[in-house]
Amino acid sequence: MDIEKLKHHLRYLALCATLSFVYYLSGRLGLSLAFEQAGVSPVWPPTGIAISAVLIFGFRVWPGIMLGALLVNLSIALPFSAAILIALGNTLEAIVAGYLLIRCAERYPFTQVNHTAWFIAIAVMAPMFSATIGLVSLSMHNLIEASELGIVWSTWWLGDIVGALVIVPLLLTWFRPHESMNGGVPVMALWGTCLVSLGLALLIFSPWHTEYDPHQLLIFMMLPLLIWTALRFHHRGSTLLVTVFSGIAISGTLVGYGPFVMESTNQSLLTLQASVGAIMVTILILIASQEERKRVNRRLLQVQQDLEAKVGQRTHELYTSNKQLAQEVTRQHQLGETLKSLLNATNFTSNDQFLQSCVKDLANAYGAYFAFIGIFSDKTCQSIKTLAVWAGDKVEDNFSYRLRGTPCEDAMNHNVELISSRAALHYPEDKLLNELEVDSYFGAPLVAPSGETIGIIAVMDKKAMDIEEWVKPVLGLFANRVALELQRQSTHKEMEMAASVFKESAEAIVICDSEDKILRVNPAFYKITGYSQIEVVGQSPQLLQSDRPIQSMLHNREAALKKNDIWQCEVSGYRKNGEHFLSWQTVIPVKDENGDTQQIIYIFSDITERKLFEEHIYNLAHHDSLTQLPNRVAFQLQMNTALERAKRSKTQMAVMFIDLDHFKMINDTSGHPVGDLLLQQVAERFKRALRKEDVISRFGGDEFTVLLSNTRTDNATTVVARKLLACFYEPFKLPSSEVVISASIGIGVFPDNGDSVDSLMMNADSAMYRAKEKGRNCFQFYTKEMNQYAQERLELELDLRKALERDEFVLHYQPQFDPNGRIIGCEALIRWQHPDKGLLSPGEFINMAEITGLIVPIGKWVIDTACMQHKMWLSQGYPALNISVNLSGRQFLHHDLLETVKNAITTSGITPSCLELELTESIMMVNVEETIRTLNAISSLGIHMSIDDFGTGYSSMSCLKRFPVNKLKIDQSFVRGLPQDKEDVAIVKSIIVMAHALNLTVIAEGVETLEQLEFLKSSRCEEFQGYYFSRPILAADIEQYLQALADEDVPKVVN
Repeated sequence: MDIEKLKHHLRYLALCATLSFVYYLSGRLGLSLAFEQAGVSPVWPPTGIAISAVLIFGFRVWPGIMLGALLVNLSIALPFSAAILIALGNTLEAIVAGYLLIRCAERYPFTQVNHTAWFIAIAVMAPMFSATIGLVSLSMHNLIEASELGIVWSTWWLGDIVGALVIVPLLLTWFRPHESMNGGVPVMALWGTCLVSLGLALLIFSPWHTEYDPHQLLIFMMLPLLIWTALRFHHRGSTLLVTVFSGIAISGTLVGYGPFVMESTNQSLLTLQASVGAIMVTILILIASQEERKRVNRRLLQVQQDLEAKVGQRTHELYTSNKQLAQEVTRQHQLGETLKSLLNATNFTSNDQFLQSCVKDLANAYGAYFAFIGIFSDKTCQSIKTLAVWAGDKVEDNFSYRLRGTPCEDAMNHNVELISSRAALHYPEDKLLNELEVDSYFGAPLVAPSGETIGIIAVMDKKAMDIEEWVKPVLGLFANRVALELQRQSTHKEMEMAASVFKESAEAIVICDSEDKILRVNPAFYKITGYSQIEVVGQSPQLLQSDRPIQSMLHNREAALKKNDIWQCEVSGYRKNGEHFLSWQTVIPVKDENGDTQQIIYIFSDITERKLFEEHIYNLAHHDSLTQLPNRVAFQLQMNTALERAKRSKTQMAVMFIDLDHFKMINDTSGHPVGDLLLQQVAERFKRALRKEDVISRFGGDEFTVLLSNTRTDNATTVVARKLLACFYEPFKLPSSEVVISASIGIGVFPDNGDSVDSLMMNADSAMYRAKEKGRNCFQFYTKEMNQYAQERLELELDLRKALERDEFVLHYQPQFDPNGRIIGCEALIRWQHPDKGLLSPGEFINMAEITGLIVPIGKWVIDTACMQHKMWLSQGYPALNISVNLSGRQFLHHDLLETVKNAITTSGITPSCLELELTESIMMVNVEETIRTLNAISSLGIHMSIDDFGTGYSSMSCLKRFPVNKLKIDQSFVRGLPQDKEDVAIVKSIIVMAHALNLTVIAEGVETLEQLEFLKSSRCEEFQGYYFSRPILAADIEQYLQALADEDVPKVVN
């Protein structure tokens, strides 16, 4: 298979190279025919070659056209930018012409007059692209004077037209493999005609005549010769003759001989182009009309022969049918009685009974063993599901039936399909026919009153069915009756659904007549406006609007309704009780087939509260030059004033210290301008979230402070803090990418946490650091214990700075398993063996490492140690396991991460694909573009990437599909509730389906029970890790498990 693909690619490359070479040679030929004074060629053969190549070989040859055109342009010393732009115009010209010809005519458009006319029109239109783009390119590079633009464009355009008109018919005719040299025409006659034409052309364009020599009138002798050639030798002879004549005419005119030589070069050029084009157009239309006439004659002859045969056959049939007439009358009478009973039997109130009665009576009418009615299973119309099935003498269970390769498919296409015998042999792919031993089939489509095909009705028998022609319409009668009943049932259900939506909708729905008078309103209308249906019927919906609605709004609405458009606008109005409200209103016109408005539907919702919230946004004095917020000094002055007021009134106030999480990473990786823009957007979101009386400032760097006066309770402060955190839910749109960040907020409250500006600010700052320690993206109130915690944090930070050099860190490994219980890898998890506090988990020191920047050397140690451990296991003969290592946000965006990973791989000598780096979803979304660049660099080393804690961040499908990752890890918070929690079940299944759609492996963490494991297996999760299998354990314990695996004494779980 690979060799065949290679051959195919080589053939394609050879085709493009050959096309480029031919294009280049023809371009050089065209340039050699250019008039020196005009600087352009009267005919441009590459245009015809390019269009012919697209029609013969398809659009895939455009690289060959592009390359050939580029080489021609570069060969005349054009600048590269101009050359490639002109080459683009030449390629576009060929593609547009080929597309339009295939769309409007056919690939060989010279056998019908209308197709030939399309070819001529497209040959005139398509060169406009090339001429226009080429002229723009020359003008941009100052290669042409402004005064020459018109003549150069027209000459370029006409040269391409002539090239298309002359070359395309020639190449398509001679490359057409099934066309012969017109059968009985002698070869000598063709050669004789060519010699006469050649001699006459040489005589016309010879140097032996003067400008006013009457012998030049010999040019008119060419026309009857060309017409005779077209009638005698058709396309091949005439296109060859016109091409030879065009070449001689161009050569003669180029050196100043022949009837096309005028006073100026431009006149000569235009006369030559017009003459050659007119000759070819005349020849093509003449041949096409001749071909059409021949086809008509052949068809008339065939019709005559068929008619004579039918007359003879019909005479014989009439002779024999007289003998059977009496028998047929009797059979018709019997069938009529049967039809009466069948039609009467369809009057049922139950849809199932109606359909079952139909298939029963239908089988009896045709004496068939089987009968069924089915409708399409889905919108693809590739399969049906039966609604009623009759077999033998009873109703059978319904089934699904794939239509491809079955007689039902042909019935859909032909309106009716009859297979009198050997139906299973005709359709070997139809398993149903073979299983039921069906020998004959008769089916018809179910066509709804709207003209849409909705299903099929059919009868089948195990023996051959002999169905008379006049009996066949009975099946159509039943098909129409069944389709009508199904349509009625569907319409009834739709009406019930529409009524339910009308009644249960939370939005007000008003139905008006064509005069805009209210006919009906739904219950939501009463809830929003206070008006009942009785009060508004016959009124105009404008009774709800303000006294003086904006005239422009009414004008726009009327204009939209006249155009049958949906009109939407914010409308101000009053409820029944006089209360003012705002609504978002949608007006939909309902028109009949003639375009006349029958009804007008109003749908609106109350947006008063949302508008009030938007109007609550305020603007204070601006001092910071970047964010236009108060600066540190202004904030402290306002805080002093607020503090004095609070002391006098004995009220509570709060100070918030806000620090942006991961801002330094964005600022370092994307640059200070991007960081400044992010700060501006954050400030704008903060201002929108706070009240007018609240004060917010940019305290410095990525720190903000907020002053809340008269908060009364801590709950009010909590609400504000949550609103500020909500400002980061949506990604920030920056010029190069979207970023996702969060914030940590510390809160100090007067009088509980201090009675001065300095004490409140200091305590709020301590609370902010506590929020960062708790995982960021949260808020924390200051407590007295924080002083002790701050001291402990300081001591822990000092110990952490020495832990790496003291070799106090150790790695634990949590095994990962496949669905069969085999260990396939393990995750390296760091622990700190503190000399005084014992073994510390990552949650007790990783955040501090992030804040202090120590996470970078610690992360490097983890990668190096995990790689060396993997190498050690391999050297001891254990099987190769995948080692996954977690990356922190700061470590991921650090400039030397790639070098760290390279060195670890090189030093340990392990296979790069055995190393898997895990990155949390939220970190990946901080700066999408930078993340993609880093991931691509790591992936280029052969290292696998995994998204950790998937489902807890902000990633979207549009971003996820761009990340070069190999695996998604379902966060344990979703696994914990399986399989009882319906929301967790839905989330986990969605993640797995989405991951598989993106060709990603799925691993679930936190698997702790057998029920969880079985559910994940049934949902097609590929890998698992959690306490059900093993806790994180030391490398030695992993080795024991691997040794047990080698001894085939494998425990069910590690621990």
